[in-house]
Amino acid sequence: NASGVYPVGTTSVIWTVTDIHGNTNTCTQTITVTDDEAPAITCNAPISVNNDEGICGAVVDYTVTYSDNCPGQTVAQTAGLPSGSVFPVGVTTNTFVVTDAHNNTATCSFTVTVTDNETPTIVCPSNKTVNCQDDKTPTANGTATATDNCTAASNIVINYTDVSTQNASSSNADYYNYVITRTWRATDVAGNFSECVQTITVQDVTAPVITCPASVTVNCQDNNTSSSTGVATATDNCSPVTITQSQTSTQSSNPNTGGYYNYVITRTWRATDVTGNFSECVQTITVQDVTNPVISCPVSGNAIRLTNPGLCTYKVQSTEFNATATDNCSVRSLVYTLTGATTGTGTSLKDVLITRGTTTVTWTATDGVGHQVSCSFTILVNDDQNATDYMIYAEKEAKFSEYHFIGGDVGVTASNGKADFKKYDVLDPYKVTAANISFDMPSSVANRFYFPATGGPAPTFYPYNGSTTGLSNIDVTVNNTTLNGNYKDVKVKNGITATITGNNFGKITIEEGAKVTFTAAVINMKELTVQKGKKNDNILTIVNFTNSASVKVKDRVTIEDDCRVNVNGPKVTFYTGDNTGGDEKFSVRGENTQVTANIMVPEGKLSVHGGNDITRPTIMIGWYIIEKLDGNGKYVYWKKYNCGTVTNPSFSRMEVPAIITKAPVVVPAVTVTPAQKFEVKLYPNPTAGDFNIQVITESSEQIMVKIMNVNGTVVQASIKLTKQGLITLVSKLSGGTYFVEVTQGKNRQVVKLIRLN
Repeated sequence: NASGVYPVGTTSVIWTVTDIHGNTNTCTQTITVTDDEAPAITCNAPISVNNDEGICGAVVDYTVTYSDNCPGQTVAQTAGLPSGSVFPVGVTTNTFVVTDAHNNTATCSFTVTVTDNETPTIVCPSNKTVNCQDDKTPTANGTATATDNCTAASNIVINYTDVSTQNASSSNADYYNYVITRTWRATDVAGNFSECVQTITVQDVTAPVITCPASVTVNCQDNNTSSSTGVATATDNCSPVTITQSQTSTQSSNPNTGGYYNYVITRTWRATDVTGNFSECVQTITVQDVTNPVISCPVSGNAIRLTNPGLCTYKVQSTEFNATATDNCSVRSLVYTLTGATTGTGTSLKDVLITRGTTTVTWTATDGVGHQVSCSFTILVNDDQNATDYMIYAEKEAKFSEYHFIGGDVGVTASNGKADFKKYDVLDPYKVTAANISFDMPSSVANRFYFPATGGPAPTFYPYNGSTTGLSNIDVTVNNTTLNGNYKDVKVKNGITATITGNNFGKITIEEGAKVTFTAAVINMKELTVQKGKKNDNILTIVNFTNSASVKVKDRVTIEDDCRVNVNGPKVTFYTGDNTGGDEKFSVRGENTQVTANIMVPEGKLSVHGGNDITRPTIMIGWYIIEKLDGNGKYVYWKKYNCGTVTNPSFSRMEVPAIITKAPVVVPAVTVTPAQKFEVKLYPNPTAGDFNIQVITESSEQIMVKIMNVNGTVVQASIKLTKQGLITLVSKLSGGTYFVEVTQGKNRQVVKLIRLN
């Protein structure tokens, strides 16, 4: 057949041609078929798979198909792994070649990608609890470990991240007590990772370490706060430390008890860290007061004041006599004690009434533990009208009869003035100063100064300035009458009790046994007569003044026996005389009479006549500024007015010296050593510096030297032990006149000294 499919190879075709006739002829045709068509091969599509669990790869099955136009193909895998093999992680290229029988080939390839998606196995270190100061890094707290199906352990990357509950502020407890959540991650080379969590509990359980300041002993005035006694110090393992203190004390709450200033402070110091851990230590501070207060008196020695006008007292002004006191801790009390003329206690002398005379003021300061210190001074309150020691101050003469007892200084001022004392008169320890002094023995007039008295009282004299013009007379005959208004002549009849309120009169006569009270502060009268009482019936004639009255009398005052004038009453001053001159008199005539009053008779005489009965003395209480004093009769007692209570005194009650008895006793006279045996010379005199005293004596007794001013006040004193010789005194005197008294035993001599400025 000329047509058709010829197989690959050489085919001989014999052609025979036959004609219609059957004739034939042959020829041979060679047909060669060559196979040049490559086979067809189909590989599997690319395969991507994850690795099988537990191995570093995956079993992969695949197929490869091929065909050819001719039979007899063969397939060979030239790369990769056969189907069903374990393919490693990664990309494996599988290549197949198909060859037909005529060596025609065809090739195909595909990839098998095995992906490692299996995470490593990670193991965290154990959870930890650490102190806040400890190392919190893995170095101290452990590192995670990991294994992997594919990646070698050395190639696994392990890292961590921390998440903390720590507060951001170091002042918060959570800053030191918190939890670190540490997440560990292991990553293989394929990027697969796995994590685990480790917790690290951070805590502060350690108390701070505290050191107390040393225990100390302080004085109570010292600062006992920590700024002076020290502050505790502290350290902590972690956090800042707050140091606080608390204290207990044995101190009393009462500053008047010793425990308020002597006590022990127990001071407890506490150091607290931020998380509340604390530790304590104790410091003791012993507080003590061992120092006395310091006190300062306002006066050194003696303060001299005058009574307030019309009173017997001086009212202390403001704080003039208040002491001051300081103490290293506290003055618990500052109190005064008054002794002498005035008594009492208190804390402030402001407005306190100080009685006339000498009052000793002792201030005592007491501190909180009872330490005491004191200081003292005296307040001498003189009569505001007689601020000196002179009780009797006469211009020309002061005469005393026998048994007169003078309780104050006597002075006579005239250049030829005279003071005269009779037997048994007593003026000791008081002094008499006059140009001429006479005395009869036995008498006790030891302190005699033979020169005119100076520096005595000089109060204002208030003369009579009344008028009786147009005034009527009146007799008071009704008991308990109050006589209002002014009268010319007034008679208060026998035994009548009356009150007189007026202040201007002529002659007032108070008859036997009457009792009259004057109420006016200033009274003018021409004459006052207080008639005697009735001795046998023990009836007294009594006159009283209810105010500190000024009684201005024109002519005379006469007071007779058995009378009481102003006894126990306020301070009263009689001013006898007027501005017209004359010879006024103030007469006290009779025994058993007492007059308590200051008496001024500048141009006239004060006459006081005692009696002969020692049990009925005449008592004169006051001071007397007069031209002349005439003291007659016996048993007259002169006493300074001191606002005290003296009612109908007897000599024994008035502390009359023991030499007075009903039967007079002879008092030894003051003996004076003859001049050749006791002689005092003073030179230089006058002097502006030191001076010498030469004493010529045969006695071996001590020699005492006293220097007195013109008022008789001792301003300097010394003792010379040798029996004679030269005494040199370092002069501390200011300019003026002084009297140097040299005494040796019973020998005594006074020399005037002129001190120049």
